[in-house]
Amino acid sequence: MNKQKETSLSVSKVYIEELFGYYTYTLPNSDEQDISKLLLVYGDNGTGKTTLLNLFFYLLSTKDKSGYKSSIAETKFKKFSIHFNNGIEIGASRENGQKGSYEYYISENGEKIKSVFLVADQDNAIMFEPQSETGIKFDEIINYIKGLNIAAFYLSDDRRIRDTITSDKHSRSQTRDAINLYFKTKIASHKDFERGSNKESDDESSISLEHAIERLLDWVRSKVISGSKVGEKNSQVIFSDIIENYITLSDTETTTTEKNILLAELDKLDKLLPSYVDLGLIDEFDTKKIRRSIKQARKTEQIKFLNTVISPFLEGINAKLEALKVVEKTINLFIETVNDYFTNKSISFNLNSGFDIEQKNGTPLEFSWLSSGEKQLLLLLINTITSTEVATFFIIDEPEISLNIKWQRKLIKTLLTFSADKNIQFILATHSFELLSAYKNNTSKLIDQNV
Repeated sequence: MNKQKETSLSVSKVYIEELFGYYTYTLPNSDEQDISKLLLVYGDNGTGKTTLLNLFFYLLSTKDKSGYKSSIAETKFKKFSIHFNNGIEIGASRENGQKGSYEYYISENGEKIKSVFLVADQDNAIMFEPQSETGIKFDEIINYIKGLNIAAFYLSDDRRIRDTITSDKHSRSQTRDAINLYFKTKIASHKDFERGSNKESDDESSISLEHAIERLLDWVRSKVISGSKVGEKNSQVIFSDIIENYITLSDTETTTTEKNILLAELDKLDKLLPSYVDLGLIDEFDTKKIRRSIKQARKTEQIKFLNTVISPFLEGINAKLEALKVVEKTINLFIETVNDYFTNKSISFNLNSGFDIEQKNGTPLEFSWLSSGEKQLLLLLINTITSTEVATFFIIDEPEISLNIKWQRKLIKTLLTFSADKNIQFILATHSFELLSAYKNNTSKLIDQNV
């Protein structure tokens, strides 16, 4: 049984022994550092920053036939382990710091609970029968990791985003067909096939900007659908409420206070509605006619009746706005943030038309026309927004690539703002002085413990 926390899950330590045959690192540098939201890693060229990020992603990936476990076999190290704040450790270890076979294991509070020895061939490819003892133990580890409800996104130095859980359905289906054909009589992980499969897997799981935008739109739509159900009442229930309230009219007293309360509720709606309407999250609602009827009401019975009819209706609208508050706030923050970064162009959104970009003079732009830095920014923000309720790790190799100094200074603050209420942890490798100087408490240098 997984001894995992129901609350925030994060990586507390990353350890590697004899990387490339000699480097041994522990991250963070001090147990006093809080890296639950952010870890910045820096070091000299050639000391293994990118290799560490690769191993981190490969170890957590649960994708079938991805080639990632063979990629681990291709890397020289004695031990690599990821430690979580709930006592769980996921790692790979060998008796020596060479390439090849390794033990893939999981520990809880220092006690090893699952392990499998993955044998690599002379080309460092991992091979096993699916129904073999190795295959069964391997599946147990993969299923355990899936049970942790974690996801990892990896923005590598080639600026492609890979993830541990999703990929394009069409491409995935094509790849699965190829795999089934290749392993028609025997399931294995031959090196030549796996290299090709790994590249194809990279291509299929690289989340293009267009797909990311579509996913963000789907996220908005799903929130709107669930939010729209809140506060809604069918005609029969509303009619029953009106009848029930009307029956009690003669038993209640009224003053002009009720009239003022109704007008105050309409004033509140007038302030809240425009943002929701502009985004297409709710239909336009004209309060002028209702306001006019309330003001014209003079008799006690008229005011009572209006209160009886209008109150349930206003309660429904307010409940719906409250349910859509998160998505309204998120999209407006996204638009405001992106436009603050952009120069001479702006992004806008409406639920009916989706996201659009245009130049300051009004000329429409295609997302494919954006610069590499602009695309990278959008990909990071969108993936942060659409990350699910599971613990998510964003692994970014040199985030400063394609970003000017101004953007570098703002990037991490922006990402942390968008992830403030989510179980997201950023793990970045960087050379950027702008990033390192701004987040010293979250920074760890690759310091060889053997020196």
